[in-house]
Amino acid sequence: VGVRSAHLADAIIVPATDEAGAVGLYLVPTAGAGVRRDTFERTDRGLASDVRFDGAAAGLLAEGPEEDRLDWLLRQIWTAVAALQSGISQAAVRQAADYTSGREQFGVPIATFQAVAHQLADCHIDTEAMGVTYLNALWRETTGRPSRAAVHVAKYWAAEAGDRVARTVQHVHGGMGADVTYPVHRYMLWTTQLANTAGSGAWHLQQLADLVGEGEQL
Repeated sequence: VGVRSAHLADAIIVPATDEAGAVGLYLVPTAGAGVRRDTFERTDRGLASDVRFDGAAAGLLAEGPEEDRLDWLLRQIWTAVAALQSGISQAAVRQAADYTSGREQFGVPIATFQAVAHQLADCHIDTEAMGVTYLNALWRETTGRPSRAAVHVAKYWAAEAGDRVARTVQHVHGGMGADVTYPVHRYMLWTTQLANTAGSGAWHLQQLADLVGEGEQL
């Protein structure tokens, strides 16, 4: 459901269970028989597709890490989404800083108002936390350290803090934030889409709780 850019892909990686009950990753050519793609526009105005398989030919991806390959692939996706959201939020905060520094009210920039400055300061703190958590997940993943919990932490922060930043940035822009001819609304749309991509913040928090209960290292 909702596979980004599937309408452009020559093949799609699909997890599937074989006759022995083992979960593997399979490469399915999209031009083959038994593959249907229903394309639609997402919240962020990008295109995605619901993909349906009915007897489609698939090739097993036999090479890869010596572990649960689906879990490995998901960790890479979660970390990548967290990194993307971190960059989007940083750009949004810079946009807000530029706008509030130039927008004057009562003869002074609105960035000098405590109500505005404090909200953007909170946004800066959120973006720093997002950056630290995804870099920690990336470091653990690439150095062979336990990373499952760290990856869920990163995706949780990306979803929760990303949403807070997007809403605040749009708020401090006032009416300009709702003007679709002004670019700031794009951060909100993109963030809203990413917040629920590959699991919501609440879902990742539950996965983290389960891992902690199992004694997973943070």
